[in-house]
Amino acid sequence: MLGRWKKRQLIHGLDVPGPRITRTGVLYFLLFVCAPILGLGVTLDAIFFLIFKFGFGACYGVLCLL
Repeated sequence: MLGRWKKRQLIHGLDVPGPRITRTGVLYFLLFVCAPILGLGVTLDAIFFLIFKFGFGACYGVLCLL
């Protein structure tokens, strides 16, 4: 399936290259995929830290081991 996208196409007599990754595509991936996942991870880590520190009085995380 991936090889199918790399072929060049002939459209109305013009040789059109196949789709490719662009800088804008990478920027959108980082902005709309990576950033929300990273934000969710940071938020959950902060919530678990607060629950363990003030709720249970225990240390949570790698930094507590140092």
